[in-house]
Amino acid sequence: MLHSAEFDGPPSLHPDLPARSGELGLKRTVLEQALLVLIRAGLAELEADGTGLVYRATERGPAFVDVLEAPYVLRLRERAEWAVHQWAPDTDVRATTQSLLTTPPAPVTIRPFEGHRG
Repeated sequence: MLHSAEFDGPPSLHPDLPARSGELGLKRTVLEQALLVLIRAGLAELEADGTGLVYRATERGPAFVDVLEAPYVLRLRERAEWAVHQWAPDTDVRATTQSLLTTPPAPVTIRPFEGHRG
């Protein structure tokens, strides 16, 4: 969702990074921890279905998301809705992830820092 433009989606929320495979591993850990917090709070649950294990929002989940109003959260929500319609349920997530890890990164442009000069 953060790099949605790479998948012909809405503009990415975060810039492209040359070492995106490392970013993917880090985000996976953070996502797992976040899912545990949501489950403990009763906002999400883990279910088994015909495709495997699936995380789903509980009845309390949408009401919680509705109170989040920061502009970043609103843009993230738009990308989440796009991702659900774009990728679920027919997408081979493993193949898509493998493609991300094996595609060469875009060239990095280094610009001089133009911050405050005291």
